[in-house]
Amino acid sequence: MLKYLYILCFAFPLVLFAQEESILDRVVQCDFKNQSLDDVIDELSDIAEFDYSYRRGVLQVDKRITYLSTDKTVKQILDDIIADKTVSYELSGSQLIFVQTEIVVVRKTYNRLNGYVRDATTGEPIASAFIVDSTLRIAAETDQNGYYELIVPNPDYTLGLYCIADNYHFKNLDLRLNSDKELNLKLKQEEKWEYIEPVAFKKDPAFVEIENLKMVKMILPKDTITKQGFFKTIKLDAIDLHLEGTKIGLIPGLSTDLLKDAETINKLSINALIGYSAGTEGFEISGFMNVNRYNMKGVQLAGFCNNVGGSVDGVQAAGFYNYNGLDTRGTQLAGFANITKLGFEGAQIAGFVNANNGPVHGLQMAGFGNLNNGNMEGAQGSGFFNINNGEMAGFQASGFTNVNRGKIDGAQFTGYLNSSCGE
Repeated sequence: MLKYLYILCFAFPLVLFAQEESILDRVVQCDFKNQSLDDVIDELSDIAEFDYSYRRGVLQVDKRITYLSTDKTVKQILDDIIADKTVSYELSGSQLIFVQTEIVVVRKTYNRLNGYVRDATTGEPIASAFIVDSTLRIAAETDQNGYYELIVPNPDYTLGLYCIADNYHFKNLDLRLNSDKELNLKLKQEEKWEYIEPVAFKKDPAFVEIENLKMVKMILPKDTITKQGFFKTIKLDAIDLHLEGTKIGLIPGLSTDLLKDAETINKLSINALIGYSAGTEGFEISGFMNVNRYNMKGVQLAGFCNNVGGSVDGVQAAGFYNYNGLDTRGTQLAGFANITKLGFEGAQIAGFVNANNGPVHGLQMAGFGNLNNGNMEGAQGSGFFNINNGEMAGFQASGFTNVNRGKIDGAQFTGYLNSSCGE
């Protein structure tokens, strides 16, 4: 009997305590009209029978409140009148404590742009198209279904997008990306270009692909483009070339020609550092270096060097050297050297040397020497030597020696020696 009395005496108060209603769950009626938040909470504490406390600055006590409730809990009323998610409530006995909590905002560090690229006429998907952002230098390639996905490592960024696909007009647009978005693109097929057959250049035994020059290899890595998250190789050898108007760029791949540098012949090419193209028919200027895979016709200017794989017809000027893989007609000006693999016709002026692997017709002036592997017809002047592996017809002047492997028809002046193996 004593055992059951003991259980009853101790268990009954616990049951009452467990069933006691929480302050925040009490349903009350209230009606506040244009009162300060401090007065409203004070009056609500009297209605719901609780004490309260808070640190200065936690509540906007001067905030004016007009509020009516007939069937809401204390917590619901407080949430409505305080209207601040950083304020929470803690209970200590019959006391309600208002506390300030920090809300941790998780910011995205990237956004995703995806969609499909299709033919504007047929609606068929376009595979192996590239969607490129010209500023961040990130790219995505479409699969067989024309689908692409581009991860942009910036939560709020305006993309400068280009969409490129073989035999289609490229499309460009600016797009603000501050969340994941879907962008579907339609491309129009391009008209047929005036194709130029580059095989004719390669038939010449003297032709050397310009990408194999040491200077070009060192400055212009071949076949490499940075894609999103990995390196992918794209062959730059073009079967068909096409003629375009104006190109403006910084370096190969980062220009208005985008990934078609190697197969584009430009009428006007302006490059901050390096210009790279299939050729030039007009005007080209670069702050550091120009590289034309095939021919250059017009004017070509570079701060350091010009490199042309084929023929040149026009004017070349470079701070250090000009190199041409085939014949040259026109004027060459270089701070150090002019080099032509076949014949030259026109005027060559270099601070150090002019070198030609073929006949020369015109004027050669060099600070140190002129070296020709063929007949010379015109005038030569150098500070040290003139050497011709052939006949000479015209005028020669050097500070040290003139050497000719064939007969001479003209005048020679030198400070030390004139030599001829001909008649």
